[in-house]
Amino acid sequence: MSACPRSSSQGFSLVEVLFALSLLGVLAVLTIPGVIYSTASNNALFKCKNVTAELLVATEKRDRKSTDLSTSTVPEQIANEMRYTAKVTSGKLVSSNSLPCSNANPCYRLPDGGVIRIGGWNMASSIATFHYDPDAANPAPYDLPGVDLRLDYRTRRIATRDAFDGTSGWDPPYVRAWTRL
Repeated sequence: MSACPRSSSQGFSLVEVLFALSLLGVLAVLTIPGVIYSTASNNALFKCKNVTAELLVATEKRDRKSTDLSTSTVPEQIANEMRYTAKVTSGKLVSSNSLPCSNANPCYRLPDGGVIRIGGWNMASSIATFHYDPDAANPAPYDLPGVDLRLDYRTRRIATRDAFDGTSGWDPPYVRAWTRL
């Protein structure tokens, strides 16, 4: 009778398994932060586009109530027409430049978790400025910088600071290619 030959394969050694797992760990450490930042950037860009649409709708609502542009409260009247969950008049907007919220420049917490702050109103050019922080609640290192938005009241054009002023370097990386909102 012939005996069945034994297989000489015994599987992987412990060293080989540990080496493969450590290699996967290194790859995970290198790729996961990039994936998280990319996802957060895309989410922030989506929120910025939504807030610009919300600003335009709020501008139209404000126009139905008053067309007077000679008052310095036009941006606040626009912001009051937006859907917001809280109006904050003290403290700081949690963002890269920590803008203070006050009675003169209130911050509005929006349903998407972002915060919009009134920047100012230029009566001569009919331009309102707003600062939008899409992830105001996120701590570093995933806190994305906020975006300065300019609303030209006459043309109803909203643009980021770089696109509006023709400058460069002010907009965060996730909106640099975004020339017109």
